[in-house]
Amino acid sequence: MTTSLAAVSALLRVRETGFLARIRTISCQNARAREFIVLGAIVLLAAALRIYHLGAISLEGDEFNSLREASRIGPNLNSVPYFWILHTWAHFGNSDIWLRLPAALIGTLAVLVIYFLGKEIFQSSAYGALAAALNATSAYAVEYSQQVRFYSLFLLVSSLAFLAFVRYVRRKTTSRLWILVAADTLCIFSHALGFVVVVIQFAYIGLSSKTGRILLLTGCLTLVGSFGVAKFKPDLFAAAFHSFARYQGTLQPAPYLGPRGIELSTFAKIPASLYFYLFGESVYPGALWLVLPGLGVLAFVVARGLSQQIGR
Repeated sequence: MTTSLAAVSALLRVRETGFLARIRTISCQNARAREFIVLGAIVLLAAALRIYHLGAISLEGDEFNSLREASRIGPNLNSVPYFWILHTWAHFGNSDIWLRLPAALIGTLAVLVIYFLGKEIFQSSAYGALAAALNATSAYAVEYSQQVRFYSLFLLVSSLAFLAFVRYVRRKTTSRLWILVAADTLCIFSHALGFVVVVIQFAYIGLSSKTGRILLLTGCLTLVGSFGVAKFKPDLFAAAFHSFARYQGTLQPAPYLGPRGIELSTFAKIPASLYFYLFGESVYPGALWLVLPGLGVLAFVVARGLSQQIGR
């Protein structure tokens, strides 16, 4: 009798274990399905905002420079990958919408990468969705995804570079290192300031050791000193820019006088850049309602932080 009861009890435990396993499997499948639906909705929203009224304004300003650089791809280092894409793309059409479409599609793809970046950093799909939603509705990101320029590509590749960096830091393997090197290389060639992404990665690694912190401080002091040189010896910078322009074949008749160094207008650009990131300049379909998600999250974070401080 005792043996029979033990056998029945064991059988029930096996069935219960199997039932719980099936419940967990169904729960995981439902979670993945919800994640896929949310991510799909965010990406579709990003695509809609970037394609809507894509040709409402005729090509202007630097967009013509992009077409000119794409027509004669050479040593210009502004964004070699983007101009190769545009050079190939322009063979199949030349309307304003068609020429702006690559930037819009690349900007949409950047939203997808930012989702995985947020998810990887915080180890939560909710945070990934929040990061993707904020970028999808960013007036600044939308506007620069509607121009025949390489800014949306730089957003995409810099996000890829940081995603590869976070994954490499979490688990250092040879394959992840090569992926990081490839992403950083693409980032450098996608924008003249792409090296800043690599500098930030090295700075993060450097902060983990005393020697690294000393080197980082030395680099910062050198950078500050260069601002002083730019202010009081602009001809030194001018010579470097002249040589670079001659190499690219873009030397202008008017002489380059060098950077202005640290001026009041330089600091004024910081809040101005934040304003344009929030409200954009001429975003379609609207410049104000797009910022409501971001402002809502900001208000929630501030309110939660204040309540926690008061609670202490």
